[in-house]
Amino acid sequence: MTKPPSYRAAFFKSTIVILFVFLNLLLTLNTFAGNTWETTIAPMTTNNRHAGGKYVHTFNPNKAISPDSALRLAKNYSFKKNGIDIYSRVSTIKQPVWVYFKTDSFISSETHFLVIENCNFNLITLYAYQNDSLKLIERKGMSLPYQKDNLFPEQTSFCIQPNTIYFIEAYDLFNIVLPIFIRTNTVNIKSSVFKNYFNGFYWGVISVMGIVALFFFIRSKERAFLYYSLFLFGTIVLNLCLEGYLFAYFWPDHPEINTHKIAIYALSAITTPLFVYHFLDIKSYYPGTKFVFLILTGVFLLIPIMSFMGWYAQALYSLQMIAFLQIIVYIVYGISIWKKGNQNALYFILAWSLYLSSIVFAVLSSLNIIPRTTFVNNYVQIGTLIQGGIFSFIMAGKYQQYKLTHIQSQEKIIDVLKERELLLTNQNDTLETTVFNRTQELNRTNNELNTLNTKLNELVSQKTWELQKSLEEIVSTNNQLHQFNYITSHNLRGPVSSLKGLIELYSEEKDATERAVYIEKIRHVINRMDEILIDLNKILSYRNSNSIKELIDFETMISNNLRQLEIQRIQVNLYIDPSLEIYGIKSFYESIFYNLLTNAQKYSSPERTLKITIQIIRLAEHRFTLTVSDNGIGMDESKTGDKLFGFYKRFHTHVEGKGLGLYITKNQIDMLGGTIRAESELNVGTTFIIELPC
Repeated sequence: MTKPPSYRAAFFKSTIVILFVFLNLLLTLNTFAGNTWETTIAPMTTNNRHAGGKYVHTFNPNKAISPDSALRLAKNYSFKKNGIDIYSRVSTIKQPVWVYFKTDSFISSETHFLVIENCNFNLITLYAYQNDSLKLIERKGMSLPYQKDNLFPEQTSFCIQPNTIYFIEAYDLFNIVLPIFIRTNTVNIKSSVFKNYFNGFYWGVISVMGIVALFFFIRSKERAFLYYSLFLFGTIVLNLCLEGYLFAYFWPDHPEINTHKIAIYALSAITTPLFVYHFLDIKSYYPGTKFVFLILTGVFLLIPIMSFMGWYAQALYSLQMIAFLQIIVYIVYGISIWKKGNQNALYFILAWSLYLSSIVFAVLSSLNIIPRTTFVNNYVQIGTLIQGGIFSFIMAGKYQQYKLTHIQSQEKIIDVLKERELLLTNQNDTLETTVFNRTQELNRTNNELNTLNTKLNELVSQKTWELQKSLEEIVSTNNQLHQFNYITSHNLRGPVSSLKGLIELYSEEKDATERAVYIEKIRHVINRMDEILIDLNKILSYRNSNSIKELIDFETMISNNLRQLEIQRIQVNLYIDPSLEIYGIKSFYESIFYNLLTNAQKYSSPERTLKITIQIIRLAEHRFTLTVSDNGIGMDESKTGDKLFGFYKRFHTHVEGKGLGLYITKNQIDMLGGTIRAESELNVGTTFIIELPC
């Protein structure tokens, strides 16, 4: 054998091996290059009834990352495929959640939407994978003003394209729940309209229950009805907040309010412990445990404080824990009270147990342990409707019991009144019998006395006439002495006081001119006292009042009184019928004017200048009217009544006096044969109307 052929064979074999390795390497590279992360994404189905959580890939970093970093992590297969229908992960504002998914080829020409049936995101950002980078599509969330293009308040929706990879970056205050769907516009509207109809029905039913409970409270004044009404209205507020309606329709341009939505959740439930305490009448069974419900109420008040301090995650966690714990406490109390014989407690236990069950179903559904259903999706509304229906049934029974108790109380009162009426009737019958017997005895005695009376009548009549004459003289003398005593002590008091003051001023004054003025005033007061003493002398000189009647000069008499009381003439409007000629006891009229003018001066209003109107006009042929009106502080006629002219009666304590003036005036007018009455209004003034014979 020769060597060249063996070399050629070795060369040929080596060439074949190298070519084979090269071809294998090329195929491997081509295969690896075609099997990228993009091709491994299963597109999410359209209009699927179940959420598309199984089609998404998720990544939960421990801090905020950039979109480029998120894309790089996705290409490095750091995102993990979600294994359940609904993705749920605890998160905070500082720790976002990233999700990516791929859309399918859309068969329908309708607009397609990415729908997340959760409106409570603090911030959610949608990116599209284009040209090997992430392009920002849109941002939505409760930290931004409400977006008008959002289809419905209870969901977060984005318009999307087919055959596209989308990334979602989501932030929330405490946790992220992504019930994610891809729907056509028609299917989404149909689904959401049903939910809105259900919400409308729910709000209407709960509102009617709350209004009826409020009506029961107004009728019965039972606080359990009030707290139940507030509990129902708080439930509506909670649902409106959870569903996003408050944000969409009440403060769309003020997203900062949503930061404290946890406070709204807590405040909406603040009356629940009070409702339970009064509903079960716990104070009757466990009087020392009221503090438990006060603590629960206090915790609901503490949660808004935590929210306003920025402890959002802690506040929401505390709210969830206390909401769950309070239900357990209520059921335990309900069972204990039911065992003590309260049948309403059994319905109470059933209501809270059903409500708790709906919450448990929702939690199990979020963990993908049980499938999602319409009942689970609307656990708050359905649970509250069932609970509210049971409570309303019990509350209606309570109201019926209240009405029955009220009717029974009225019947007892009627029975008592009937018993008293019967007792009074029997007493009246006995009394009538006794009175009849006594009357018969008195009649017999009267008949015996009539004989004696007949004989004594003539003697008594004669003596009576003599005594009557003597009595009239005594009464007349006594009245004159009484008036004399008043005029002496009352009418002279003013001039004496004025004289005393003028003398003191005179003794202190050094100026001769001023002293002369005081001397003149003293002379005027002395003249006035002289006139009064002359009138008194006339009264003492003539016992017969008819003998001291004289023509009354009203204008001079009024002027003298005004001067004595230092009332300016300009403050008085005076009208005297010129055809009147009145004869009477001058001192009486002097006293009457003095008292009425003094009254107007004492009770003048500090808010306006004193004005007095005096009218003396003819009323009839033999009678005239004397009217004195002022604009003072007036009186409340409902309080004065007939007591105004009583002895020592006063109705204003801030003015000095003894309450004798009007009493004496009334007696003087009576002696003149006249009448006096008063018309008054608080803060307007008083009018005295006197009618006298001419």
